Amino acid sequence: MYRRNVKVAALGALVSSSLVLMYLVWSRYVLPDVEPVRKTDYAEEDGKTAMFGESRALVSGKNKDVVAVEKSGGRIYSGGCAGVDTRKIVTWKRGLVTELQPSIVKNCEKLKLSVPQEQASVRLALKSWKPRETDGEFRQRMTQCPQVWSEFSEHSFYNSEEEVNFPIAYVLVFHNNSRQIIRLLKVLWRPQNVFCLHPDAKQGPEFVSFFRSFASCFDNVFISSKLERIIYAHHTIMDAQLNCMEDLLALKESRWRYTIALCGTELPLKTNREIVAGLKRLKGGSGITTHALNDNAKSRFDKKIEIGPNDEIQFTTARLGPPPHGIELRKSWDFFALTRPFINFILTDQRAIDFREYCRGVFIPEEHFFASLFWMKDAPDGENRRDKTGIIPLVEDMVWVQGDPKRAPACAGSIVHQICILSSGDLGTVYKKGVLSHTNRFFYNKYFMHLDHVVMDCMEERLVQQNKIEYFKDCLL
Repeated sequence: MYRRNVKVAALGALVSSSLVLMYLVWSRYVLPDVEPVRKTDYAEEDGKTAMFGESRALVSGKNKDVVAVEKSGGRIYSGGCAGVDTRKIVTWKRGLVTELQPSIVKNCEKLKLSVPQEQASVRLALKSWKPRETDGEFRQRMTQCPQVWSEFSEHSFYNSEEEVNFPIAYVLVFHNNSRQIIRLLKVLWRPQNVFCLHPDAKQGPEFVSFFRSFASCFDNVFISSKLERIIYAHHTIMDAQLNCMEDLLALKESRWRYTIALCGTELPLKTNREIVAGLKRLKGGSGITTHALNDNAKSRFDKKIEIGPNDEIQFTTARLGPPPHGIELRKSWDFFALTRPFINFILTDQRAIDFREYCRGVFIPEEHFFASLFWMKDAPDGENRRDKTGIIPLVEDMVWVQGDPKRAPACAGSIVHQICILSSGDLGTVYKKGVLSHTNRFFYNKYFMHLDHVVMDCMEERLVQQNKIEYFKDCLL
């Protein structure tokens, strides 16, 4: 059996290598050497914009009557292999240009291999690096819909039929860093997916207004109907997530299968196609990692919390008491993929409603609310809460630094609240554990683009190249 498995693995590796080699030969010698698509390649049809290769109908979902303008094989996207603009591959084979944040690194492969000289070179370059535009200029550009559509279409070059038939909903609750949020959306966006954005109301009307203007460019991106003033460790984070989930359930035009909750600091590891495949491996169950409470977590349920005069969390003398309905308390990270039936359950079941009210007095309640309800045997997905090995499939992986930093996993970036803030020096670890491990790890948390954007540049390059390979395997073999 062992020898047969080895032979099968070797054959699989040989086939994969052959596919990549065929693609490289095809892209080098078969593709015509034409000019890449220019931003000015568009035509006006009754006042509506129809870009060559990608259209307003593709990106926004609006104005479905836009007339396709064909030029050198460019077509409006129709799903699957049909209508793919091969000129995009020509553009990409000459090197990926990151629109929102140009990279300073030329060789991501060396960073993936953790080559010390390359890591040192990037660290030195980052010290003097400055964005090519101010925050004001960036926000102005990201409210000009034709510019937004053009840049977002770069990552949706190929959208397979499998992806079209498996829409995903995303909840993003965030409080700052508009550049990083937009860049994450650029990677995740597909016309069939839907996105509920919850900007922190505490950041002021200008911050919220920017995202409203940005979201107005799309039919599948919207701002939560009820915005919270986000306070760390307070129930406002849980409420913000649930507000978005209520809005998502109310959508009649989208039949999303799963909702993935994010906070905007995640580093994406997988293409949309790979995320769909990972969600299918959950076999209809939610993806949430839970475990019993340790002593530190148990202490959260002794006394109620309240907000102090400076928005800080304070423990009161009032006792919380036991949870309602005998619900077993569990803990998880607040990163998960939840099914539509489970979300409907936590929003409508009276036990869940009562437990939500109970959690409003708990420290960091979002780490307990979803996990505890997921653990209920008669809740949707209750029978799927463990796989055969007893380990719930992971949707989010985090680099935690516990105890003595000298004994903790290596962290090339900074350490904040016992979490490694990922940098380009961590790319080798991220790539090995997140990309090559073939697990359901869709994201790594955390990274901050203003500290080190190169780690995202390299992962974005990987995602675009993988999307090319997906097209090549599906449509050209």
